[in-house]
Amino acid sequence: MEIANPIYDAVFKFLMEDKKAASLMIGAITGFDIEFPEECQVLLRRLSRAVAEQEIRKRMDVEDEIVTEFEMRDRREDELKEIVEAERRQKAEAVARETEAVAREAEAVARETEERRQKEEERRQKEEALAELEKLRRQLGQR
Repeated sequence: MEIANPIYDAVFKFLMEDKKAASLMIGAITGFDIEFPEECQVLLRRLSRAVAEQEIRKRMDVEDEIVTEFEMRDRREDELKEIVEAERRQKAEAVARETEAVAREAEAVARETEERRQKEEERRQKEEALAELEKLRRQLGQR
């Protein structure tokens, strides 16, 4: 990371050397009154040294590139997971549609079977009625 204006570089370096000045500057940028915990001091010292030393800046740039690669890999993994999940949902929806179609077809077959059974029953009853009618006609004819 190169700072375009050396005056900004010098000012930033100066501010990062003083904890109170760094707190004030970051507080002014963020709008919060910041007291840095001890674990942040290591990072602030490293940033301060990075401003002053070219070799550290180069190392930090490489670290940033590595972190960026990891983030890109994580994003790709997340995208692949989303694609796999979308495909899984599509397959599940297709199976559900197929299941519904099979159920509708089974219902249609059941209705058709019931209609045939009813027609057969009606035919049987008509035949019985005709046979009974024929029997009654014969009885009337014998008298």
